Amino acid sequence: GKGLGSPGKTPVLKGRVQRWLVQKREVLAFVQAKPAEGGAGALVVLLIQARRH
Repeated sequence: GKGLGSPGKTPVLKGRVQRWLVQKREVLAFVQAKPAEGGAGALVVLLIQARRH
């Protein structure tokens, strides 16, 4: 959540998710969502299109 139970009272999950996303080939880009889309608690992720066989 907001990191209120973490040391330093800072979010832990948000940083871990972002570090994980940059390691994935399928992820082209990601940004923090607009307030109407979830704001600071959400990310918008752009994925590559899957290849069709």
